[in-house]
Amino acid sequence: MTPRVVVATASEEITIGEFYKNRTYLHYSRIPVYTSGNKEDICGFVYRQEVLEHLANDNFDVVLKDIKKPIMIAPTSQPLTILWERLTSQKAHIAMIIDEYGGFEGIVTLEDIIETIMGIEIMDDRDIVADLQQFARERWEERQKKHKYLN
Repeated sequence: MTPRVVVATASEEITIGEFYKNRTYLHYSRIPVYTSGNKEDICGFVYRQEVLEHLANDNFDVVLKDIKKPIMIAPTSQPLTILWERLTSQKAHIAMIIDEYGGFEGIVTLEDIIETIMGIEIMDDRDIVADLQQFARERWEERQKKHKYLN
């Protein structure tokens, strides 16, 4: 799972042109989008490829909410095998993971499930960090140290 603190998300209200200006998004094939200005209120996702197609056709003013796709929702308690079956049967590659209160915990992709089953990290040429959970842990620890000095 990619923890929510390191998930790259975009507002469904921004245009393709605004989306393109933030180069962070270009590292991912599927980008979760949020609504109501709340980064934890995920309402779907967009395909990077579809965004690039709109850019190539000079459709800079298209708003992400007009091209977003529904995102599968799964509870943290759902067994990996069931999530795998749900994703593959629906031909989906991404799911939003929620806690018992409906809060956004992170995202899981088919790649994440394969990595878990195989016990290895699949690195492609664009991956900067091998283990996003470890990266999130390190970021949290850095923040804790920083805030400790502020108190």
